[in-house]
Amino acid sequence: MSEKLITSLNGMLADMHVMIAKLHNYHWNVCGLQFYSIHAVTEGYYNYFFETFDDVAERILQLGAKPLATVRGYLENAKLAEETGDSFEPAYVLNSISADFKTFLEQAKAANALAEESGDVATQDLLSGFIAKLEKELWLIRSTLA
Repeated sequence: MSEKLITSLNGMLADMHVMIAKLHNYHWNVCGLQFYSIHAVTEGYYNYFFETFDDVAERILQLGAKPLATVRGYLENAKLAEETGDSFEPAYVLNSISADFKTFLEQAKAANALAEESGDVATQDLLSGFIAKLEKELWLIRSTLA
């Protein structure tokens, strides 16, 4: 087990917790002509992140370590900032999500490199799926905002 990999995965876990809260905020508080589509897409995103959050935590346990499991721990280890607003234009939501997805993409690629160094194929597999999902969603967001 690589301590660097565990730290990286726990950092992703912390950011996923923040992301799930942000996505719910956007889901509930987006306004404007694209409300319905943004409402639907953010629901899909928070469901995906909740499932992935659990997968990452369980992978940390499989590696013999402990995942972060407190709100304080998440906030102390997260790179993403909480969203404090309560009313959002659709373009703001998509730009914010895009920026956060880019952060996740960097984290996942860095963690994937650590997993590769450790010969940890299962973690690489988990991260590869996450990377592919992020890259696709970033493309969809770019196309929507174009």
